[in-house]
Amino acid sequence: MDWELCLETVQYVFNNTHHSALMTSSTKLLLGYDQRNNSDANLIKLLNEIANIDKDFSLEREKSRELALNIASKIKSYNKSYYDKHHHKPLSYKSGDFVMIRDSAVKMGECRKLKSDFKGPYKVTKVLDKNRYVVQDIPGSSITSRSYNSILSPDRMKLWIKALPETDQVSDVQS
Repeated sequence: MDWELCLETVQYVFNNTHHSALMTSSTKLLLGYDQRNNSDANLIKLLNEIANIDKDFSLEREKSRELALNIASKIKSYNKSYYDKHHHKPLSYKSGDFVMIRDSAVKMGECRKLKSDFKGPYKVTKVLDKNRYVVQDIPGSSITSRSYNSILSPDRMKLWIKALPETDQVSDVQS
């Protein structure tokens, strides 16, 4: 069966199916009534005559739209509260901080199970806009033969060693 022949029926069913989030069909929400130009139009007409339904379509459409707006706002507020509850603000790094970088590359023959998730340390050399950082090798101590220089987001980094405040370092050296 060619899909182009079924497309009209599929679209009709899709537009007139009751949507659980909207509590109505998309056609009824848009037009105020369900479509009646398909094979089930006679059945719908008969059921409406039996039930003696006489509706004000504009009032019905407004009620459906109001209900859909209320439900959409409830879903939006739920999604916002869920996001706020589970989202953690990323760490912010300063220029000069030492960081470890998530290492996702596995070389041929290397055991992933025993491999550390992070490699480093590296140094944050510049703070960019939109929570991005320029990370480079520590000068004089390259981990590999090629020097590392990349722009990373904080979800791929973690702090290596928290630097002590300058006043504490000076007092420790003098003692």
